[in-house]
Amino acid sequence: MLTALFAAAALVAGSTADGAPRPSAIFAFEDSPSGFQLVRLAPSTLAETGHADPTDLYPGSYAYSPDRTGLAVAGFGHISFIDSRSVRETGRLPVNPGGGRTLWPRPRVVLAMGLRVLVRIDPSLPRVVQTWPIEPLWFSTFAGDHIVGIVRPPYEDSPIILGDPIRFRFLSSSGPQGLVRLERMRLAFEDWRVSPGAILPPLASEGVALAQADLSERKSIPPGEIAAVSVVPYEVLNGIAGPGGYQIVLSARSEYFSYVARVDGAGGISAQFLSQLPGAPGPSDHDILHAPIGTWEVSGLLWAVDQTRQRAYAITGESVFADVDLRKGQVRLRPLARKVGALGWQPAFLGSGTIALPTSPVTLLDVRSARLRRLRIDGPRFGQQPQFEIARAGRRFIIYRLTSGMKLIDMRGRVVHRFLTWKYVDSVQVGGRYAYATFFDDGQTMIGVIDLRQERMVRTVRPAHKLYLLPAWSGF
Repeated sequence: MLTALFAAAALVAGSTADGAPRPSAIFAFEDSPSGFQLVRLAPSTLAETGHADPTDLYPGSYAYSPDRTGLAVAGFGHISFIDSRSVRETGRLPVNPGGGRTLWPRPRVVLAMGLRVLVRIDPSLPRVVQTWPIEPLWFSTFAGDHIVGIVRPPYEDSPIILGDPIRFRFLSSSGPQGLVRLERMRLAFEDWRVSPGAILPPLASEGVALAQADLSERKSIPPGEIAAVSVVPYEVLNGIAGPGGYQIVLSARSEYFSYVARVDGAGGISAQFLSQLPGAPGPSDHDILHAPIGTWEVSGLLWAVDQTRQRAYAITGESVFADVDLRKGQVRLRPLARKVGALGWQPAFLGSGTIALPTSPVTLLDVRSARLRRLRIDGPRFGQQPQFEIARAGRRFIIYRLTSGMKLIDMRGRVVHRFLTWKYVDSVQVGGRYAYATFFDDGQTMIGVIDLRQERMVRTVRPAHKLYLLPAWSGF
């Protein structure tokens, strides 16, 4: 959600004695009546210390150079390169990532990933070095100059057909790399583990039962003579009537009948007769009725990334996560002792193999032992769906969008500090030693600047215009 604070603070020029970057400035887009303006701000006060000349930039895909002295920003149909010290444009190329990612992993390597293209750029010239066609990806993430994502099902024609084994595509600064197909994990409509006594997940089973009852009444056929032949999950993007459901084929007395079972916005399901088919449907990878026993079906995944080791962890709501080695292009499924449950927005990798999961209550996942530990930390939820969010703060994390304020929590699950009590905190992002919290006070949008080392609120700022702060590495 776009709020006064959209993304985390960015570290630019400057370093500590041990070579680690120190916060000397942050960048943001200021949304004024005249349009977006790229501005440089002091990290502890958010006072403006400079602004960029280009006026046709906007807060889209962007990336910082490894030494934080350069910034690549995707504009409308181009990428601009900004010197973060002078806040001046040093170059521009007619390259449009199209809402994808922009990475700057090495001084002379920028990667712009669009919907169907990956572009390598030398920012020192600047010029396009090479372009590769790629498949559209869902749920992508990165570490260094390595990118991984799920090959997106085609959805030029609605609905989006799901149910087939997940395919992870690897990309790098050398172009498209390997493709890994996971036979035991499928992208589907419900989170489910296929077992001998329960092939279909609950909504799919209910949809089949409703279709069988309708066909029995429609054709005066005893229910015992009606069998399900195939069940294919589908999804509708921005569906008004509902998010998706199942395409079902039934057989009775050597005839075949097509149904659709639609899930409504409240989670209910109904079945509708479509047509009688000329014959039996052929085998399909999308048919979850014939998924092998032990298959995990997942409705989505969230990434937690260890940038140092260049490993990514695909977290699902089921009893499994995927351990992805981005350097080697390898994926390993890691079973869990129990189902994770409904997930919120974004996990937080805390280091030492520990990930904080946005479940209700919050869960810690140890990726080394594949063990889950529930914390006594919770927040609002709608049904089973968490309505709160978490943000990484070094080896700790912050939980916000609570009924009151926000909490700083350590790796043991202990509440270290509470901030902004009795305020609703809508957004929290972290850059360097500071956390920036957007909250509302008497109808005004405010930003609280929190010093995480000293665990205290430094100041609150009421920006004259909306600020979309840019994080330290790369984002949208």
